[in-house]
Amino acid sequence: MEVILYNDNLLRRVHFVDPNYIRDDGTLTSFVFQLKKGGYGISVNIERLTTYQDSIQEVHRFRLYYLKSTPTQRIGARMCA
Repeated sequence: MEVILYNDNLLRRVHFVDPNYIRDDGTLTSFVFQLKKGGYGISVNIERLTTYQDSIQEVHRFRLYYLKSTPTQRIGARMCA
């Protein structure tokens, strides 16, 4: 298991053509962070352990956004990789 550091960037792959995920101004909707049915958390990649190409997978369907791990750790979110 990898320790997620306090200042790590967590990469989130997001559908960019679906307005349920991204608004016209480029900001993300809360839909991006909703759990899938039966899910236990959201899937992210740790920036220092991957490449953008591996994280995005399909550039014609997705865009990468990052989230600092600091705020998520402050609210007590479970951080495991």
